[in-house]
Amino acid sequence: MEKLELKNSQPPIDPSIFKWKHFIFAVLVYGLLMFASIIPLVIFDEVTGTRFSDKILNGPYQGLFLDAIIVLLVILMIRPFRLQVFRKTTWQLAVFKQRKTYIVILGVLVTNFVFQQIVNGIYQLESNDKQLKSLNLDPNDHYSWITLFLIFLAIAILTPVKEEILYRLLPKLLLGKYHVLILISLSTVVFAAGHTGAYISAGFMGLLFMLSYLYTRSLWVSITIHIIWNFYSYCMLFLL
Repeated sequence: MEKLELKNSQPPIDPSIFKWKHFIFAVLVYGLLMFASIIPLVIFDEVTGTRFSDKILNGPYQGLFLDAIIVLLVILMIRPFRLQVFRKTTWQLAVFKQRKTYIVILGVLVTNFVFQQIVNGIYQLESNDKQLKSLNLDPNDHYSWITLFLIFLAIAILTPVKEEILYRLLPKLLLGKYHVLILISLSTVVFAAGHTGAYISAGFMGLLFMLSYLYTRSLWVSITIHIIWNFYSYCMLFLL
């Protein structure tokens, strides 16, 4: 396979700047922030006699927004991660000046579509019902246009950006010094584990996303693919 050469692509990540202690600290901070965000909601429910916390935590988009905010706060609080995520070279757009970038994007989307059709269409190995339930989504509900827009924003924009940082950039920081197969395998398994009821298809997607990231050395590429796929999934659920 011809190497995709991008003169201004993201420089290789120095794995020494992010250590396992930073990851452990990040997990602890995430848990504390999530707990701290729930307590006021529960107190509010007790005082007012409402179920506002249930609406926030189990709404079709509210939980995704809350999770994205907490992940952002964790990134800002941990210096090595913050410096890597917000450095200019991480978000260079020069990759989109290369024709081969679009070949990668199209190739990943087509490959993933074919695989999804085989797994869910022909052999019906998985069902979207469990994943939709975990996201508290019901396509049969009559959502308002504002709610549909917020669901779209959460699923097709915020979630891809958040997940590509967590499942592609973070593993590269942690496991960059190890063999690339370890990096790809762990990233794929963790990504699959986070998608209830769609472990096979999500695992394959995670594999393709990580390969596209490593191949182009640009997080923008995997984010773009992820956004397009989630947008397609959103349209299939709510618009078609």
